[in-house]
Amino acid sequence: MEPMRRIHAGALGAAVAATLTIGCALPAQAVAGGIPMDRYAAPNGIVLAGSPYRWTALAPRDAGVTIVERIKRSGGHIGRWWTLRGSWYLTAPAWHGGGTGVSGDESVVVLTRIEHWQVRLRHRTQMAVLEAARRGAANPVHRFSLSGDYSAYAISPDGSTLFLAHWLSQPEGFTRFALRAYDLRRDRLLPAGAIAGDGEILSGVPVARWQDAAGHHVYTRYRDRSGRGYVLALDTVGRRLRLVEPQGEPPPAATIGAFSHVLAHSVGGRPIELKHVGNFGLPGKLLVFGCIHGDECGAGALEPLENGCPDPHVNAFLVPDLDPDGSAAGSRLNARGVDLNRNFGSQWRPVGALGSLEYGGPRPFSEPETRLAARLVRQIQPRVTIWFHQDRGGHAYVRAWGQSAPAGRRFARLAGIPFRLLRWPAGTGPNWQNHRFPGTASFVVETPRGKLSSSLRSRLTAAISGLGEEVGDDPAVPRKG
Repeated sequence: MEPMRRIHAGALGAAVAATLTIGCALPAQAVAGGIPMDRYAAPNGIVLAGSPYRWTALAPRDAGVTIVERIKRSGGHIGRWWTLRGSWYLTAPAWHGGGTGVSGDESVVVLTRIEHWQVRLRHRTQMAVLEAARRGAANPVHRFSLSGDYSAYAISPDGSTLFLAHWLSQPEGFTRFALRAYDLRRDRLLPAGAIAGDGEILSGVPVARWQDAAGHHVYTRYRDRSGRGYVLALDTVGRRLRLVEPQGEPPPAATIGAFSHVLAHSVGGRPIELKHVGNFGLPGKLLVFGCIHGDECGAGALEPLENGCPDPHVNAFLVPDLDPDGSAAGSRLNARGVDLNRNFGSQWRPVGALGSLEYGGPRPFSEPETRLAARLVRQIQPRVTIWFHQDRGGHAYVRAWGQSAPAGRRFARLAGIPFRLLRWPAGTGPNWQNHRFPGTASFVVETPRGKLSSSLRSRLTAAISGLGEEVGDDPAVPRKG
């Protein structure tokens, strides 16, 4: 293969410690960088582009049986289900969620048996093939085993060929592997060389995965030990593998899932988490800060979901709590007594004194939490940013000014709460964003103090999803009211 070229490995780089956020399928184990990703069940099942279904595999602890379900995405009803003896899972081949193992025509589903969750490689891998199109068949499942550690990598659109990653070793936490092809109709592993263009041992950590609607073309982005990135493109019909020049041939579709990791730590050493939820390939991004004042964190758990799963129409980044030290102390201020929302570098001026509730700090961006927020905005480049606060008067409303007013009005309508056209106080996050990034929108949503009511929570969640969907598809949304 040609030499690997450096590419951008992701808006925020690779996480050192990460967990997949689960809500729809098997619980995932803790993720350790470099362990083959098939150690973890696909966090949200498998959804093929354009399909009305979501496929999941549920293996209750100690039950000795796995239930494979085909669920209608609209309404969440289970259309069909099958049972398999033993514990099996659908593979998640990359960090950013998204499962593999369902053929493009949804006639074949491939699962892997849960043997252990240790770091060591398996001596033998067992797989099950569910022929989902065989209605009324007495036994639509057949099993096969392979000597060595394998995981599902991709499957051809008609379910005839399964592509496998053969894990060879894990030097310093990074996997070495080779791709192999398995003929599901003849039930045999094809000899090495059956995949054109695959003539060497590959290495790296799989960061993200894309594929077209049928699963004909599958793209996987890797990060190697030097930090360089590369993309492998697999033609599952022509059985051809090649390295893709990232700028010349972007992947056509995106992984849908949920991913979270500890982004940094506060002044007091507490973790600040970042979540990435939804469709990671949509061009328009939404950024949500659930809490910037430690005593105003009622909206910290809000995220865009559809039937309890990541909304596939939204590409959202969420920081549930930018001020964990204030949250722990029940204080508006951070651990150094600074109001983070008066510490941004736009129209900043000395406000209050140390100990006052609106003390803006000794200088703009003096606090690591505000510097972190600014760095996130620069790296993610969101079309819209929402900052949640809690109003001491007990009212819910949206406040915006200038270029952010149209998007703020739109969110208020979606949430069914009032809109107020109000100027930004000096040194606030929205003030800085709206001056620094023309053509985007950054506004505030105020909620009542205390725990959100279930009704308001539902309306705010729906509004985040609704505005996120519009932002994802239309870059002009921030200018539309």
